[in-house]
Amino acid sequence: MESSSTVVKSASLSRESSSLEQIPLEKIILKPEKFRHYQLDLEGVDRLTDDIQKKGMLVPVLLWRQNKDYILISGHHRFASAQKLKWQKIPAQILSFSSEDEAVEASIQTNAQDEYTFSTRDWFSRFMVAENTLRQVYQKKAQEQQKKGKKAKEKIRVDEQLARGVGLHWSYVKYGQIRKTWQKMNELEIPHSVQKCFQKQDSPKAQHWLDVLELHHKGKIHSESWQKFVEVCEKATLAKNLHHLVPVDKALKKLKRESSRPKQDIEPENPSIKAKELQGTLDIWWRDTEGKKVLEKIKKLCREMGWEMKVSRQEGKNPMQTITFSSQKEEKI
Repeated sequence: MESSSTVVKSASLSRESSSLEQIPLEKIILKPEKFRHYQLDLEGVDRLTDDIQKKGMLVPVLLWRQNKDYILISGHHRFASAQKLKWQKIPAQILSFSSEDEAVEASIQTNAQDEYTFSTRDWFSRFMVAENTLRQVYQKKAQEQQKKGKKAKEKIRVDEQLARGVGLHWSYVKYGQIRKTWQKMNELEIPHSVQKCFQKQDSPKAQHWLDVLELHHKGKIHSESWQKFVEVCEKATLAKNLHHLVPVDKALKKLKRESSRPKQDIEPENPSIKAKELQGTLDIWWRDTEGKKVLEKIKKLCREMGWEMKVSRQEGKNPMQTITFSSQKEEKI
């Protein structure tokens, strides 16, 4: 919701010229599908109307002059309040742009600076505005720079520009991870409760989500484990307190940890043996110290798995290590 006392940093807007005028409401054209990025808050309009009655409209609406038309690009709540107060005219800052893309960008930049508009929205709402409205604008800019022969390091990082455009303090890496995660959720038709938990997290660990979704897609997460995770998400979405999202984060880490473990549930041929013995042999050839590093890593892995390991060395022009490893975990029933 907008405030009549909101200060607009108009210097940051991309425009050719601007002026302040009193414009008749009947001459102003509304294009909410382009320039109103959220649904109109009717209760907010009522509060804003009372505020304007007491203090006046301290900040003008922003209009784009296009030939003889005036198009409202920012200040939809203020405009609605003016209508409610039955004003004939409204104070407006008149801007000129060379394209609709510039007007859209200015509209979003202004809302991002408004302490009552973007800053009161969660990160997901702002992310969707960036994807649905701003991405096309910034991609065009990046393509134009490429055509002009700009060096790679000077090119616009679209994802980083998008984050800044809607007031999200993210790197282009994090924005990219969030975008991939959201796309993957839609591709895999992930349950609504799981999507909602992702959206509700204050600062989602996108890479964790992305890893788990990829494992789920490849069938590496057991169906029972996945169902338990969905149930945790369902409980969390019903709760009003955000602290209920903590179990979701724990369940997410557990899924990733369990699916990363090597599977050892091999059914034995002999029913009197609980776990079948796992065995293997590995020959390593080397001519420098790299082979020793590999050997140490294998030894560490075997220790972690609780396996027995034997190493035999053959001397010669090309030294060789033969490693025999075995689980040796037979348990009689």
